[in-house]
Amino acid sequence: MRQINDHWFSRNSWTIVGKNWAALAIVAMTSSVSLAQEKPATVPAAQITTGNTEAKPTDDKEAADEAKAKAAKIRAAAMQGLLPEDLDLKLPEDVFQLPESGIPELLASARRLSSPMVLSRQKVSSFEEMNALRLKANNLVTTATEKVLADPAANEKQALQAAGLLLNAQAALLKLEAPGSAQSALTIANRLATDTRPAIAKMASEKIDGLRILTIPQLEPAAVDTLLAETLNRVKVADFSTESIKLASEAGRTLEYGKDPALAASYMSRLADLLESTDKETVTPIAERVRGASRRLGLVGNSMEVVGTTVEGKDFDLASLKGKVVLVDFWATWCAPCVAEIPRVKKLHEAYHDKGFEVVGISLDNSIEPLKEFIEKREIPWVNLYPANTSETKAAGWSNPIAKFYGVNAIPTCILIGADGKVITVKARGQVLEDALAKIYGPLPEVEEKAGDQK
Repeated sequence: MRQINDHWFSRNSWTIVGKNWAALAIVAMTSSVSLAQEKPATVPAAQITTGNTEAKPTDDKEAADEAKAKAAKIRAAAMQGLLPEDLDLKLPEDVFQLPESGIPELLASARRLSSPMVLSRQKVSSFEEMNALRLKANNLVTTATEKVLADPAANEKQALQAAGLLLNAQAALLKLEAPGSAQSALTIANRLATDTRPAIAKMASEKIDGLRILTIPQLEPAAVDTLLAETLNRVKVADFSTESIKLASEAGRTLEYGKDPALAASYMSRLADLLESTDKETVTPIAERVRGASRRLGLVGNSMEVVGTTVEGKDFDLASLKGKVVLVDFWATWCAPCVAEIPRVKKLHEAYHDKGFEVVGISLDNSIEPLKEFIEKREIPWVNLYPANTSETKAAGWSNPIAKFYGVNAIPTCILIGADGKVITVKARGQVLEDALAKIYGPLPEVEEKAGDQK
């Protein structure tokens, strides 16, 4: 299994094959919070009066209480990766335990196991442990949904939900490079594509090409070249359709986490050239992101430019750290895996800082105050950059200019630069980072871990 395959939080991290039930609940939850911040909605008089009879104030209160209770239920369900109606079911307390029977219960458990929010709340100390949990979760989703699909009592809606969750689990297993996943994923997808239920067959047929893309790490070089050529040609033939571009971009992301960074950079450059060849306005911003990703992937062996503003409002230029080994970390306080990695980075910083190791954080937070509070609470000693005047420039979050320049569309993204100013790796996370620094400075010495690092 690949140690670190994909980021846990990305601009498209809520995309789930079929319907994204947890995401729908999140949207509903967010909407209700926004509404709660405004003045309570009032019902037009024309709707609450009949003739000379006015509605009683208690009617408004009952409606408000009902709406409040509904919103609370949606929020509670969303936090568990469930639908509101799932809360009425008796599910095992252990997320990783499937119910013995019951179609609604099996589907609810599969939804819960498919939720990034649920997995992000599990206690893990490394990316390796999280990937192991993801592997376990998606294998369980496969088991649960296959049971539902094989049960003749499942109605059309339940079967469709099961198929969507099953296909999504296969995609996740492919990203984790689970043993045998390339064959099993396509076998399942092809089987569902011939299902007698039209909606399921249609869904599976539309997802097969995407699953083929995710098998790239397990293919021979010649097969990879053929698949990439087909993918790029599809974009032209489809006249730069959204789906064809999405598929081509997914191929780039898959290559990015593979073992051939040169191939990834070359492919993304070719895709950027292709996207820049059309005058379609809707494609322009996508082309810019792809060009940025190509720029980032091509950094290995080359220098990196970073100019920005620190959270304290001071100008910063990466060139000021000339002669240092530098970790450039694109992150955010709301990103669970980013936060989970902080103790490791602090340990490395403490061990190697006197030898010339520096860290530069580039925050994709949506506002600066939570970032400042987080840095102070966690006692983070390295510099962090945040765009100035974001209220005017709208440069916060994913619109961070440095992130856009390097096509960062998922975090954490960590880039390690050598003392000679040349990038060593654009995947400096977890054990990869530790090994790279050990190669430069020697084995990691024993460092006493501070209690504050576990906050």
